[in-house]
Amino acid sequence: MHHLRAVRWGVALVCFLGALSAFGAWNPGGAALASTAPAGLTCGRWLVVPSPNVGSEGSSLAGVRALSKSDAWAVGSASNGSISQTLAEHWNGSAWSIVSTPNVGTGTNGLGAVDAVSPHDAWAVGLYDDGTTFRTLAEHWDGSSWKVVATPNVGAGENALTSVAVIASDDVWAVGYRRTTSVPRA
Repeated sequence: MHHLRAVRWGVALVCFLGALSAFGAWNPGGAALASTAPAGLTCGRWLVVPSPNVGSEGSSLAGVRALSKSDAWAVGSASNGSISQTLAEHWNGSAWSIVSTPNVGTGTNGLGAVDAVSPHDAWAVGLYDDGTTFRTLAEHWDGSSWKVVATPNVGAGENALTSVAVIASDDVWAVGYRRTTSVPRA
């Protein structure tokens, strides 16, 4: 049993230091960026690597975790204009691909952070809209699929998880925020 303790176009930027080490995300201009990955990339040079774009209004990546040069996760959200849904992309060493993630209810869902300890044990956190306010969201990757894991919320106001750290399979920490009242909706 697992316990948790208390855009227009998405791109990933990659730097190799003998292992995959850093990513960036989001191109607010929405223009297509060319990628030419030279063989034997050396350290100290960023390279734009395209990632799949989903949602009629685009997608945005907000968090990343690399276990190796051929195993990394990036998470965020994809928008259709009225709501956003969770988004997870996996790097296999040569390309990003979208991996299906669950959403809670029919409102907005989003993931903002991801961490992993193995190819079969990753966690992503964020928030979802319960129809009244935002609530915490945590999802676990077991090597074959992402599944929602129940998380606590404090009070009736807005709650969200913004960061996660996985120490071991049975030692996962998430942090975030709460507001005592809900933010008025437009």
